Amino acid sequence: MASRTVAAMTSEASGGPIIGITHFTIDPADSAEVKARHAAMVSALRATSPGPREACLGRIDEKTWAVIWRWDSIDHMRMTQETARNNPHVEAAFALTSGITGEALNVMDELPRVSEHE
Repeated sequence: MASRTVAAMTSEASGGPIIGITHFTIDPADSAEVKARHAAMVSALRATSPGPREACLGRIDEKTWAVIWRWDSIDHMRMTQETARNNPHVEAAFALTSGITGEALNVMDELPRVSEHE
């Protein structure tokens, strides 16, 4: 299955939430710095744009990491991407990475969260 780009989604956008997934590789020695720079980047983006609503940094293996982003709409995602272009926090966060790939998807159906007490 081929990944879909943001441009390909334009005509199909549902108007609902958007999930973005960014994969990248790091030097394991930079793990703590990657986490710190990710937090600074997300704070800076939220201060200048309508999102992301959620940003989860995760490790797939020692070198391969991913960020899962969530925006309320494709417009919010685009506004965030536009403000990210010249943001020094974004540049600093990705300076420690290589092999960056990403994709975005429209949320078509969303089930409520399960309560821990159910």
